[in-house]
Amino acid sequence: MTGERRLMVLPVKGTAMNLVVARSEGPPFHRAELDRAARIVEVVSRMAARFEPVND
Repeated sequence: MTGERRLMVLPVKGTAMNLVVARSEGPPFHRAELDRAARIVEVVSRMAARFEPVND
């Protein structure tokens, strides 16, 4: 592939991970797309934290 890559990097709270979304075509990510993606990551992070196994 050639050309510009557009990246969105979102930290996943409570982990050492980031969600990386790349776009090779089209316009830069719009603010609304960033906000929606951040909200999805926040909700999924909270759900995952609720279901973490308990260490006895």
